[in-house]
Amino acid sequence: MGPIRILIVDDQQLIREGLAALLGNVPEFEILGAGAGDGLEALQMVEQLRPDVVLMDIAMPRMNGQEATREIARRFPEVRVLILTVTETEEQAAACIRAGATGYLMKKTDHGELLDAVKAVANGRHFLSRHLDASNVAQSVNTGNSQDTIVSNLTPRERQVMQLIAEGNRNKEIAAILNVGVKTVDTHRTNLMRKIDAHNAAEITVLAHRFGMVS
Repeated sequence: MGPIRILIVDDQQLIREGLAALLGNVPEFEILGAGAGDGLEALQMVEQLRPDVVLMDIAMPRMNGQEATREIARRFPEVRVLILTVTETEEQAAACIRAGATGYLMKKTDHGELLDAVKAVANGRHFLSRHLDASNVAQSVNTGNSQDTIVSNLTPRERQVMQLIAEGNRNKEIAAILNVGVKTVDTHRTNLMRKIDAHNAAEITVLAHRFGMVS
């Protein structure tokens, strides 16, 4: 069996480099390149490199970590995602697990727990940060919530457009980021506004924050 191939995804280059240096010293691990700075870039690199484990931050521009996790789980089910974040809530952990993450870990973790988490996730075992209440996370995973229902009713592209609107982008800018036409963006925008009952960009932004799409 070869080394565990790891892709690091975080919008802060310093964190990516630090994790790469830390994990790169472990003989069982292989770090794949310089990592990715957002969810869209992560999807491209997962398709190209097919890592065993993706270390995924949540709060990132263009596509957040939860949405990227959902897409990885749908398109590359053999790739395991370990969330590594500062967001210390059972609700967010449960949401990420429902999206397809195999583990959820805090950035304030220590070296030993990080290594244990990567190895566990690579072997298909779920791993939860010791800073969280596992019973509360499990209950939330099983029951879900109304926000999950709303978000799941959006298409992947509608969720992308929603995040990009909340980040302050206009339709023309969104079209350039997603490499689609402005009319296509306008259609997605209209559809998502209908589904989430929003009437303008300000309301979309409020709901995107509430749903954890942007920090």
